[in-house]
Amino acid sequence: MKKVVSLKGGSPWGFRLVGGSDFRSVLAISRTTFGGKADVAGLKPTDKIVSINNQPTSTMTHQNAKDAVKNAGTTLTLEIEWFVIVFIILIHIYLNYFHSVNITQNLKSLSKSLY
Repeated sequence: MKKVVSLKGGSPWGFRLVGGSDFRSVLAISRTTFGGKADVAGLKPTDKIVSINNQPTSTMTHQNAKDAVKNAGTTLTLEIEWFVIVFIILIHIYLNYFHSVNITQNLKSLSKSLY
């Protein structure tokens, strides 16, 4: 799912970036500052950044993304994609609640085979 978040008031925006085309990974938020603009707007670590001020991030290097954020002025608009984390959470819930017996048995047999 995608959402558009506009942060107002200028920097500091209250988040750190990770990734970029030079790292061969998507741009994402690595952390937010508690009570900062990003945190108050609902941004979370692992949110994928699809665009910065309507500029697609798919080919942005890490430095290009930092520059785009730095040069945003008084309003920073981020398009965020967050379905990946929702999918991971659903898998985690599924594995923990529906397969806990099988996982426990598999781990026990794996640990026996390692010794």
